[in-house]
Amino acid sequence: MAHAADSVSRQFRTGQMQSVDKVSLETMVCDRIKLMVRPGCPDLIVDMRTAGTFAELTQVQIDRDGKIVGDNYKYEIGGAMEKNMLHVMYKWPIFTDLVGRFAYQMPSERGKMLIFATAIWQNEPF
Repeated sequence: MAHAADSVSRQFRTGQMQSVDKVSLETMVCDRIKLMVRPGCPDLIVDMRTAGTFAELTQVQIDRDGKIVGDNYKYEIGGAMEKNMLHVMYKWPIFTDLVGRFAYQMPSERGKMLIFATAIWQNEPF
């Protein structure tokens, strides 16, 4: 997950990708985690946003179900020198009772746990 967030964010940070829609962004992430998850990444959640300061980005909170607290998922790309954040989340199924007893399960989807990675960066002057 961390590698997916880092490699996707690098494309935006360097200006290689300057526009993307929701489906394209999710496909970029899914391509990097597809060996770990079910085909098509059905439980993938992606949130990408831009802000004026890093402090604004740190105010974004995710609840235990993978929802952005007080906001909706976004698919924003900042321009040159802007601050950005990418959340990559996946609702990971718990297959055994042994893991289920010790892992935190999502309140809205029993039998799954949320795994995630976040990348925060400032775009280069492209």
